[in-house]
Amino acid sequence: ATANSSAAITVTWTDATATGYLIKGSTVSYADIVAPVDGVAETNGTLVRNVTSGVQTYQFTGLTPSTPYYFKIFPYNGTGGQTNFKVDGSVPQATATTNAPPTVLNPGDIAILQVNSATTDRIAFVTFVDLNPGTVINFTDNGFTSATTVRTGEGFLIYTAPAFIPAGTVVSWYDGMAIAGTGWSAKISNFVLTDGDQLFAYQGTWDNSQTLIYGVNLNAWITSGGGSTTTSYMPSTLTDNVNAFCFASNKYNAYYSNITSGTKNALKSLITYNTNWTTATADQGAQTWTFALGTTTSLNANSSVYNLTVATGETFTLESAKQLTLNGTLTNNGTFNLLSTAAGTATILTNGTVSGSGTTNVQQWLTVTRQWWYLSSPLTAATSNVFAPTG
Repeated sequence: ATANSSAAITVTWTDATATGYLIKGSTVSYADIVAPVDGVAETNGTLVRNVTSGVQTYQFTGLTPSTPYYFKIFPYNGTGGQTNFKVDGSVPQATATTNAPPTVLNPGDIAILQVNSATTDRIAFVTFVDLNPGTVINFTDNGFTSATTVRTGEGFLIYTAPAFIPAGTVVSWYDGMAIAGTGWSAKISNFVLTDGDQLFAYQGTWDNSQTLIYGVNLNAWITSGGGSTTTSYMPSTLTDNVNAFCFASNKYNAYYSNITSGTKNALKSLITYNTNWTTATADQGAQTWTFALGTTTSLNANSSVYNLTVATGETFTLESAKQLTLNGTLTNNGTFNLLSTAAGTATILTNGTVSGSGTTNVQQWLTVTRQWWYLSSPLTAATSNVFAPTG
């Protein structure tokens, strides 16, 4: 027996000398399956099926996701009151567990990593949640003619998870690739990326009731007029620089080029900010990323984010001599570290607000004759540690 989806299992067998086969199933055990009685025909049902000789397979549908099913196969000869079932000896049996249901995604559960429109169209995304087999993610270069109204007439691309896809996996597509077994569909309608285009990921149907998951605009969001095929409003169901973002001016190709190891919170914030991307007019070709999701983030590059959350149990460290510009809200309920060495001191520029009940550790590298003054608004339980100089 083989699970085909979250609601279907196929049972196969090799024919013996019989006119038909009765397949019976149970969600409890093999022992729960009641053997048929000679001369008493059984009616087909959800877990009962009569199959004629020569077919050797049957797919049971309408099953419950993530559930083990047990099946027994009873060969028989005759019909009606003359039916004679084989119930003695070893009765063939098989079991399989239905797949988990397709994953229902929320905004920000995936993030787009590349949009390439020059020479060869390319897209890539990383998933921040596990994708169960059969999970469908749609992509379109249609935009929005207002904050709540979709444009139609452009193309689509569909990704259906062919197997279990763990969080942190990167999935890529390029025009002309061999798609068999990858989960990608052929291009639907006029899916052609052009400079300044937009790309939205969503579930459901593109008809103003879709669930948007992520968006990238290779140009600025428009705020007036009806737009065109390469312009779009910022959709109201996404949040700018949180689960969608744009570039300030027209771009041909762009890909994320910052760190790939850290917490989901930190990586989402970094990916969804355009200064952490590399852009170019020329085709950038295939890019590779290896993501490692965990509870700690070490940022070793000058970067900008809009919001940044350090959740309880998480640690965010800005390495020495690096600068982080925050344009929204820093919420720290974990541990936030600013490191300092002889090479320089980590700096955070906050153009927004800081909140949370976590711990912030600030280092300052000092020479023997150097003094340090710390000026701040009132802090709770602030302490300092003085270390003896070395060297």
